[in-house]
Amino acid sequence: ETGSLEGVLDTEGQVLRSQHLVTTADYVAPLCDTLDGISRCVCITDASLEDGLGLLLTTIPPSNERHPYIIHVIQLDHTVTACPEGQYVLHLFTRQRIDARMDLSRALEVLLAARHPSPRVLWMAYFNQALRCAKTGTEIPCGVHIVSNIPAAVDASKAVEEARHIFHDMFPDDEFLPPVADEE
Repeated sequence: ETGSLEGVLDTEGQVLRSQHLVTTADYVAPLCDTLDGISRCVCITDASLEDGLGLLLTTIPPSNERHPYIIHVIQLDHTVTACPEGQYVLHLFTRQRIDARMDLSRALEVLLAARHPSPRVLWMAYFNQALRCAKTGTEIPCGVHIVSNIPAAVDASKAVEEARHIFHDMFPDDEFLPPVADEE
């Protein structure tokens, strides 16, 4: 009634009172525009894509109509606490063309086949994520802060700027990510 956030009603009917709510666009879809989609594949393998490399960041350039967008590939290992030692997490993502499996399965096959013996896939999931952002000109209640979905890029600068903006809306007198003092 007031146009300001008073709280959130949970699935048990309990009201959680708050002055601010930071939420992803997925939870308030009627207040958002769907711009695009991201195709993602996450899998766990028993070997690295490249001998001797646990952490890997690479891209597969667009090549034809079937594969018109850059595919980003990130490989993580146990040193970043992503999986047990001897296993590797692969994350492939690109702008959605058809669906995640159609957009990324061939790229995954090529990556795995490039190494002999090929890494075994222990677990895998393909999924699509809608890319949404708050509608311009929409009456969003005061105190509700909507974060856009992360685009198909490795760079997080847009997300950091969005976080900075929301932080300053919530805490105008505080410094965003102040430097940590040396412990000496």
